[in-house]
Amino acid sequence: MGAKADSPKMDFVITLCNNSAGEMCPNLPGEPIIGHWDIADPSDAVDMMARKVAFGRTFVRLSKNISRLFEMLEGSDRHNLAQLINLAGRDSRDHLDG
Repeated sequence: MGAKADSPKMDFVITLCNNSAGEMCPNLPGEPIIGHWDIADPSDAVDMMARKVAFGRTFVRLSKNISRLFEMLEGSDRHNLAQLINLAGRDSRDHLDG
């Protein structure tokens, strides 16, 4: 699947689900830096209450990861950005487990 000529250019692409780590991304517009945050799919929860809790935890985790990423990006060059994207996702992995 290729990008259309008038597609907006992407700076970053961050995959989230456990199943997507290491997979090849489709042809994306621009030359995005690709990273991965290992976040379990909240829709895999077994019942409605567990699903609500899982989605809440996922929201908080993504918010923290995004905030951490923006803090790390200041003054960084393109060479280090992929590492920073992955690090931003890895730092908070254990905060919401359990």
